[in-house]
Formats: sequence, C-alpha cells, structure tokens
Amino acid sequence: MIGVILNSQFFRFAVVGAVGFFVDGLFLVLLITLDWSLFLARLGSFACAVSVAWYFNRIWTFYKMGAAKAPVVKQYGYYLTAQLIGAGINFGTFFLVIHWFPVLGSEPLIALAVGSLVAMCFNYVLAKKVVYAKIT
Repeated sequence: MIGVILNSQFFRFAVVGAVGFFVDGLFLVLLITLDWSLFLARLGSFACAVSVAWYFNRIWTFYKMGAAKAPVVKQYGYYLTAQLIGAGINFGTFFLVIHWFPVLGSEPLIALAVGSLVAMCFNYVLAKKVVYAKIT
C-alpha cells in the first residue's frame, strides 16, 4: 500500500509541489528582505517556483506519459498557462487569508501555504488533463 502511494503520480506531483513551495517561500523571503513590496515579491517568487515545478514534473512526475519528449517551449507554455489559472486561486487565497487574518501579514509563509494547498488539486487536474495529455 505504501509503495503504491509513493509511486503514484499524485504523490510525485505533491513532492514536486513541496519543492516548488520551498522555492516559492525562499524567494518570497529573499525578495521581501530586499525591500520588494509584498505583491511584487509574491509575483517574483511564483515565477521561480513555476519554472522549477515545470522542470521536475516534466522529468519525473509525468515522465511515463512521455513528458520529457514533448517540445520544451510548447509544453512550458501550456504549463505556464495552466499554472496562471491556478495562480489566480493561489494568489486569491493568499490575499484573502491576509485580509481575513491581518496578523498574518507579518507571517506571509502561512498564507502562502494555505494558497498553495488550495490550488494544488486544481493544478494537478490541469497538468494531467491538459498539459501532459497533449503528449503523443
């Protein structure tokens, strides 16, 4: 049972998501430390995280579906488009959490985690059904 879970595509997607979350959080803190506004820092950290996640999903999560054989630019374009939709969910959740719990403005990683978790399932479905389903 554990082997099935560890080898499942969704588990790999979640692991890649965790790596993306780490990259996102690292760059969010770094950019805030460099005096970027919270909004611009969030945009920059998201861009870094999406690129890292696309690469690892390509070579690991969806590898068996032929992801590594697809044209890079086209696939990245599909992935980026799908992730931008998911980003709307992620960003909206992030800022709603900050709005509803203003104390979290000084702890943005909590709001980042909530936004990331809410968007993860949506992002998985788009990745599996749209981005990597196009591979032949």
